[in-house]
Amino acid sequence: MPKISKPLTTTEIKNFKPKDKQYKKPDGRGLWLVVRPTGGKYWRYDFKYGGKNLSMSFGVYPGVGLKEAREKRDAARELLSKNINPISEKRIKKASESLTLQNVIDEWIDLRKKSSSTATITQNKRILKNITDWLGNIAIKDIKRADIISALEKLQSRGVIETAHRLLSLINNIHVRCYKRIY
Repeated sequence: MPKISKPLTTTEIKNFKPKDKQYKKPDGRGLWLVVRPTGGKYWRYDFKYGGKNLSMSFGVYPGVGLKEAREKRDAARELLSKNINPISEKRIKKASESLTLQNVIDEWIDLRKKSSSTATITQNKRILKNITDWLGNIAIKDIKRADIISALEKLQSRGVIETAHRLLSLINNIHVRCYKRIY
């Protein structure tokens, strides 16, 4: 039967002093506070997945408090109950948050270089520049349909209707690529 540990308190955490070697104090259900010889403290969650012992860090104390660390542990346990590796899920989430429209377009163009002529690639880059100048540095997850429509309306107001249609077609192709890659 596993050892049941007494949950930590904020006062206890503040009073943990550094020692010659790193040590850890249990909070329960796999959550640990690790105290380093330098005095730094961070949260670690130990768990089993796929028959392997794994651990993930939740951040440095006091930046991540006791309540937040427990919430992160509970969220990770929820993922594990659905047979999802919380480490992989965290990486996917972090990657998708930092992924900009420009990154996705560059990846799509690199993919198209293999099957398209140089002239087609150049033309696509020129057309896509109409949207990357405006939305290129925005995270892909934050771009809304209204943003795309505004970009297309700007082109239409300049009288370049055909360019707007081509841009919409390219955006649709890129969107399909994003959907397949689960961005």
